[in-house]
This record gives sequence, C-alpha cells and structure tokens, in this order.
Amino acid sequence: MAEETIQSVNRVFSILEVLASEGSKSIAELHMRLGLHKTTLHRMLGTLTELGYVLQNPENGKYYLSYKIIVLANQTLRWNTAARVATPFLQELVEDCRETVHMMQREENRVRYIVKIEPNSANFVMGSYVGMELPMYCTAAGKAMMAGLPEWEVEKIWEENKGTRYTEKTVRSLSELRKQLEEIRRTGVAYDNEEREKGLFCVAVCVPDCQGVPRYGISISAPSARMNVENVGDYERKLKKIQEAVAKALGSCLVRRD
Repeated sequence: MAEETIQSVNRVFSILEVLASEGSKSIAELHMRLGLHKTTLHRMLGTLTELGYVLQNPENGKYYLSYKIIVLANQTLRWNTAARVATPFLQELVEDCRETVHMMQREENRVRYIVKIEPNSANFVMGSYVGMELPMYCTAAGKAMMAGLPEWEVEKIWEENKGTRYTEKTVRSLSELRKQLEEIRRTGVAYDNEEREKGLFCVAVCVPDCQGVPRYGISISAPSARMNVENVGDYERKLKKIQEAVAKALGSCLVRRD
C-alpha cells in the first residue's frame, strides 16, 4: 500500500509539472508525454479538478493549471524569513539603481529565485521568475555563494551540473570556474556576463545565514549594453551597502575584505 501511495504521488506531481512547464494538455497528450494509462490520468485529473488545482477547457477538453497553484507558492514565500526580511532592502536597491534585483537561495547544489523585483520603467524582459532553479556556477549569485564553499563542495556541485550550457559564455571547465571563484574571494563580488542569458549582465554578492553558511545571493541584472565590467563599480558599491543591511537584519556575519 505504501509503495502504491508513493507511486500515486509521483504521478500526480509529474502531471502538475508537465502542465506547468508545457501548458494545457489533453489526456491523450499526457499519455504520450508521461506514459501513464489514460484511465489513471482521467482519475487523477478528475481529483485535481475537484480540488481546484486543475481546470478543463470546455471547448477542447484540455487540462491546465489554475491560479490555486500560485496561491500555494505565495503562501510559501510568506514563510520564507529571508525573503520577507530582505524585500524592503531590495526594493530600496531597485529604486536606487533602476534595474532588476533578484535574491536567490541555495537548494542543495542549485539556486532558487526567492525574490524578483523589477523597476517601474523596466524595458528589458528577463526569463527569470520566483521559484526558478538553476545550476550555481552559471549565475552571479550562485558563484558568489560557491566562493565561500570548500574545494570538495565546489567540485561536487560542478560534477553534478556541468552538462548544462545556456550560452557560448557559460563556464566550460572546473579550472575556469576555480579562477572565477578565486577572484570573487578577493573582491567579494561575482559576475555573470551573458553566461545564462544572452544580452544579460549580472553582478552579485553573497549573504550568509546566521551560522555563516553561504546561503543567499543578491544580484542586480541589466542589459549588457547598460552594465558591463567597465562601469559596474557603482553597482558593486550599491550591492555591498545592501549586503550589509540584509546581513545585519538576518543576523549574518560577513567576512570583511579590504
């Protein structure tokens, strides 16, 4: 019975994940995509519809996610202390630099966006969203966190994620990553120069948790034409100012770099 229950849970979440990533699907399409029996799909989709997490289009019979999923996500963020505490400071940073600001949280060997704030005048659409997960080594915030980890852990993260390439500038080797991390340790600032998204430049700092573990990252993201290695100094100063404020609010201890 326990194995059947676990299998049912796995199947339900596989349905939800497909609907979330690929949009509305018919039972036939889900059968082809997941390999689940159509009777099983019909039963599970019926339950999800009754619970309000899935809706069915009366015109074509396809199923799609309702906004109840978003309600769950928003409720989850309410209980994320770091996101709640940091948001006022991040809003201040957005108003100051007039660029998009993210906060990420480490989740095992990946990073997850927990805050995204865009300026009112945003004219550059980014593919990031709250809840999105990415490998640590191809984001500025992820690398800022990795710089505070021991070598064995850096190697482990690289080995588990190294196959992911987003652009021609994504880090290609462990030796290249090590060089970047050494520079981040020296300066306290990390960069993502079109490594994850073409045309996008990010600069980030790490904020450790109250035990000193590299747990969070805060970044400023902007089109490469507006922010690059030549004029990024102002963004670095703004980030470090907010880094100290957020760290203090979270009870973190920052390592000073002169």
